[in-house]
Amino acid sequence: MRTLTTILFFTFFSCLCSISMAQTPGTPVTAMGKVVDNNKAPVAGVSILIQEKTSGNITGTDGMFSVPCTSNDILIFKKPGYNTIQKVATELTGGEVQMTIALIDAGDDDDVYIPFGKRKKRSLTASISSIKGSELPQLPLSTLNNVLSGRLPGLYVKQTGTRPGTDDATFLIRGRSSYNSNQEPLILVDGVARDFINMDLNEIESISVLKDAPSLSWYGMNGANGVLNVVTKRGSPSATKVTLDVQGGVQVPMNKTRPVDAYNYATLYNQSLKNDGASPRYDQTALDAYQSGSDAYKYPNNNLVDQFLKKAAPVQRYVATVSGGNAFARYFTLLSFYNQDGLYKGASNPKYNANTNYTRYNFRTNLDLRINKSLDVQLDVGGRVENLRYPTAGNATFLSTIYNTPSNAFPLTNADGTYGGSGLFRSNPLAMLNDEGNITDLYRTLLATLNIKHKLDFITKGLSANVFYTYDITGMFQSGFNQTYEIYEQNTNGSFTRFGNKAPLTYKATAFSGNLRNNEFWGGFDYDRNFSKHGINFSTRIQSAVSAQPNRLDNNRINFANRLSYNYNQRYFADVVATYAGSQNFAPGKRFGFFPAVSAGWIISEEAFLKPLRFLDYLKFRGSYGIVGNDGISARRFAYRNYFTRGGAQYTFGTGYTAVPNTTEVELGNPDLTWEKARKASVGFDGKFFKQSLSLSVDYFYENRTDLLTAALLPNILGQSVVNVNAGEAQYKGVELGLTYRKTFGKVGVQLNGNFTRAKSKIIAMNEEAGLPDYQKQVGFSIGGVGDDFTRRFLVAEGLFQTQAEIDAAPVQRFSALVRPGDIRYKDSNGDGVIDNLDYVMTDYSDVPKAYFGFGTAITFSNFDISAQFQGIQGRTIDISSLINSGTASTGYINQFSVDSWTPENTGAAYPRMSISNRGNNTASSTFWLRSGDYLRLKTSELGYTLPSASLKKFGIASCRFYVSGFNLLTFSKVKDLPIDPEITSAGYGSSYPYLRTFAVGASVNF
Repeated sequence: MRTLTTILFFTFFSCLCSISMAQTPGTPVTAMGKVVDNNKAPVAGVSILIQEKTSGNITGTDGMFSVPCTSNDILIFKKPGYNTIQKVATELTGGEVQMTIALIDAGDDDDVYIPFGKRKKRSLTASISSIKGSELPQLPLSTLNNVLSGRLPGLYVKQTGTRPGTDDATFLIRGRSSYNSNQEPLILVDGVARDFINMDLNEIESISVLKDAPSLSWYGMNGANGVLNVVTKRGSPSATKVTLDVQGGVQVPMNKTRPVDAYNYATLYNQSLKNDGASPRYDQTALDAYQSGSDAYKYPNNNLVDQFLKKAAPVQRYVATVSGGNAFARYFTLLSFYNQDGLYKGASNPKYNANTNYTRYNFRTNLDLRINKSLDVQLDVGGRVENLRYPTAGNATFLSTIYNTPSNAFPLTNADGTYGGSGLFRSNPLAMLNDEGNITDLYRTLLATLNIKHKLDFITKGLSANVFYTYDITGMFQSGFNQTYEIYEQNTNGSFTRFGNKAPLTYKATAFSGNLRNNEFWGGFDYDRNFSKHGINFSTRIQSAVSAQPNRLDNNRINFANRLSYNYNQRYFADVVATYAGSQNFAPGKRFGFFPAVSAGWIISEEAFLKPLRFLDYLKFRGSYGIVGNDGISARRFAYRNYFTRGGAQYTFGTGYTAVPNTTEVELGNPDLTWEKARKASVGFDGKFFKQSLSLSVDYFYENRTDLLTAALLPNILGQSVVNVNAGEAQYKGVELGLTYRKTFGKVGVQLNGNFTRAKSKIIAMNEEAGLPDYQKQVGFSIGGVGDDFTRRFLVAEGLFQTQAEIDAAPVQRFSALVRPGDIRYKDSNGDGVIDNLDYVMTDYSDVPKAYFGFGTAITFSNFDISAQFQGIQGRTIDISSLINSGTASTGYINQFSVDSWTPENTGAAYPRMSISNRGNNTASSTFWLRSGDYLRLKTSELGYTLPSASLKKFGIASCRFYVSGFNLLTFSKVKDLPIDPEITSAGYGSSYPYLRTFAVGASVNF
């Protein structure tokens, strides 16, 4: 840390000294010259503004200008139909200022960021989808990934968490072509591998999804899964801006466990025992007491969910930014605070607070320094401090306790005030919050970037050298309070049995962990120059990256990336990308690979034969092909080598009976191990119609991925397992489209957006178990599975047995010792008269959707605005067996769904009979428990009002907007008969935090 501080201090000090020596700010100068177009003809009517001013000079018919200003001023050249230009005043000494006509998709707002470069959207030949930070909803969420749901074609966002500080999501770009991982894309922030989920939304300028080979080959064997590129904001010299955003709101649980009361629990438990042929546990006296509530201590009736979960929890966010600059320095600075409280009720006491809570402080300064006319330096420093608090037992254990402890298990407190409990249920949620302590995880993250660009026009015009270096560190400090409690169970004779030992409150032993340092170096050259109608851009970089952490060897990566772009007359485009990359995951001599890609684009609407089509404003065809790699192959590190471990099962030698640690050989290494190779092809078009009010992009894509890891088919006679081999192959193909419509009708502005992606995967090669029947093989089926373990093979359910006669006439089912009426009936898939493991069949059921889409609208009227964004999923399957069959033998597997279980009196029940023993038949993986996971969700909505600017000027305020917003507002699904969320089916059940709906109000003020 001290080293980094020293580096940053001297870098910043050197830059300031260089500025001082290069120029003296404030010196009066006169900027003069001539404004011309691409053909060197003078341009009249160009507004020339000095930064911070709204009026200035206008060029005459000769294009000449002369503007008194100072040496630290920036001059801004504007004219409708032309791209805006900014020039340093001291560089305008009588020469020409060339203004470019703003072509379609090449205007001021059409910049798209690519790896270590920037292009106008018009010149892109790759498949890249982008969204600006200003288009994302202002919501007080702890992570940013969920705000992208339904926003971009080709990007599938699945929310995976809901707890404070951990409402995370996974990304999938286009589809699955590897069965060895979830294919998480590479996340970049300003071109560097960094996570962005804990950034503040106001830090972000834009987010781009890179999807095809030309946009990904730059990253060699690290880009096959796609790239999500986040670009942070930078200061503008045009004006100094100060912004303040304030948000407050509540988060409401959508679905949560609804435990059965004590009477119904006891009744259902007796029914389970009866189904198993056993005697009931609860007699009529106990049932009557549970129903009447006559003795709350002997016959308790708790609803732990209502007692320990709030109906809502507060959340708040505050953000301040300052940006601006002049000819020699530009800056963007942000400070933000975020606080998300948990749902636990009764968790605060004078000693500590055990309610889960997440707070975060974000900071960022992006500084651009112009040392002289040839040397530019960017210095970025960002980071955050996060506090995550939770009960000592952990969130999962606490939630499991309140969800799954039977309502009649014990009274929370006994008559004498001691904590209640029992030999079976020793976790008392009241004591867990008030007498077991808490834990606080403090995370500190610092991200620093130094980017230097030196123009080499003295060698040849358009050439520059670039050096880029990052220093990222993060670590976690854990602290808290320790305490233990004791519980007392009342016996039938009135005496009490104690469990546990009470201990006084102490400080938890502090610990440092998770310390991680990442460094990246990129160095190389850029060449950007136009020759009449020909445009050439060439970039070359060498990358060296290292990741260091205590108690492990460093991870190293080397890339040599090159990109050549050519355009003719801004109509015909071609790109070639070639990267030579290496990874230490493979054996020496087999660590480097070559990853080429090519792409081309043709703006056909510029051709004469399409000019008569008045509805067509712009049409570009593009196509690409290339190879990208993935070295994240789900194998142990250095899996190309044999590996030994020590300290396992020990052996005793001699007469001293002293155990000696053994040395064990793990699986044999694979010296031929290599990376996955993804061959990607994409063709598509971008079009604008009806005076550019309608924009449409369509892509067809295909990917074939080879060298996937799969099991080695070697005989067991070896006596040792081996690392998997690169013998697998899979593919996906599909289509995606994006649509935008913008139109103004008087005072009403309307914007519509929509996107749709459909992808189909297929396993082509995989080594599977010897002797496996064809109907159980995965080859030919899609990639994916259902549930956390990605189950692929299922028994085919044929309803429930209603009578013993049906059981006697059906094939024998061997998944439990006893099959009775109310049990699930299965299909004899292989026709051998027996239902066993040979009757599982391979299916295409998958948690990965076949299609995903989003659509939304934004409408403005006068000073009002309203927006909404929907997210949809189609072709996804979920498994509800873990919910319906939740519980343990101690709880009798009784839960809220047990009330609709089969009984002789309820033969039309939704679920099989209850049972405490012999449960194997009904818990086997089968189609009985599968449901459609399709849904349509109103993900975000916002209603705002902007105060009239005229009334704000006297207060020095440029604009002020008030708004209300919401997140996860409405859901339409095919599991509406179940109180579960189709995206995270476990949310609010088992041991998972409830799915949250967020409501917020806010104000945004600009000065």
